[in-house]
Amino acid sequence: MVQALGIVKGASQAGNAFVFAVCGSSKFTKELSYSLCALRRVSDSRIIVVTDSTRNEQRIDWDDIVDVATPEEFDNHQASIHLKTSLHRLLPTGRRYCYLDADIVALRPEVDDVFRQQFGPVTFADDHNGFSEFSPYALHCGCLERHPKDRAALDSMLAAIAAQSRSSRFKRLLTRIPYVDHESKHVLKRRARWTYDPLSQRWTSPEGHEVHHTPRCNHLVERIRRQFGIHVEDAAWQHWNGGVFVFDPSSHRFLDAWHRKTMAIFTDPAWRTRDQGTLAATVWEFGLQDSRVLRKEFNFIVDYFQYGRLAISSDGSQIADDTSSVSTAPALIHVINHFGDKTWDIWNWIDKQVENHETGGT
Repeated sequence: MVQALGIVKGASQAGNAFVFAVCGSSKFTKELSYSLCALRRVSDSRIIVVTDSTRNEQRIDWDDIVDVATPEEFDNHQASIHLKTSLHRLLPTGRRYCYLDADIVALRPEVDDVFRQQFGPVTFADDHNGFSEFSPYALHCGCLERHPKDRAALDSMLAAIAAQSRSSRFKRLLTRIPYVDHESKHVLKRRARWTYDPLSQRWTSPEGHEVHHTPRCNHLVERIRRQFGIHVEDAAWQHWNGGVFVFDPSSHRFLDAWHRKTMAIFTDPAWRTRDQGTLAATVWEFGLQDSRVLRKEFNFIVDYFQYGRLAISSDGSQIADDTSSVSTAPALIHVINHFGDKTWDIWNWIDKQVENHETGGT
């Protein structure tokens, strides 16, 4: 049984509050320290940290902490997810909260507007990739590990055919794998039983695996149906990101269901230790798949390894990505991978935005 040990220090229970849930490695507590300072610069709202201090490699220097004893059998990653998905049980009731991952950095005073963005029982933001792309990262289905091998085998086959071809046009097109010329596709199919779908522009290996630029599969849809009896009826559904969400007392049934599913997969070897797959299952269980989500400015995701291009506006005030032609001035920016990397121009832009604000949100 998890037991909340109490709030060390904090404001009154009225009003809105941001909340982080972090424990374990100093990597994450260092990210938290930066994000706490950035948020305090632009917000006067209460900011709570939920943690299990017995697990922390580095003390969290904050004056509003809920210290929680997590199950000993959990590793630190599982313990952090446990705290995150049970916040509604651990925090004072009667207020609206906005949960933030430790790698969420506040950039603008408009951050407090997120509390007015709750639509329905709970509100998240869209993820930066699709459900099928997330699937191999949620499960131990083998697709993530197999993908580079399949791509290498396909590239090798195409290169062998290119070497035999005198067509300079073919060689130019080789770098864009889906657009190989008609004759070469048939040669490849005869030699190695690879097939190509011109509509989806995807290759299928002799073993029947689709080969994409990024790994993807539909195993998560199948797993949610088999394990939870929940049908995700649209495999192309834009799933939600778990880094930011707004909740209040009306959210408790949803959060209870999400928590139960997440705890269930911790002992299931088919699943990786994540909470986003069980989030998707809960969204469809409650029929919320078409609900409004947070505006992009409240969870603008920047991934060091993402294929799309990130661009800073000429005046340095906004950022754009490849999912939209419209630049955004994020209130909350989600830094996936290379948090604090001063060799990354995007991080240096983030750091500059934080420094531009005085303490106290002015």
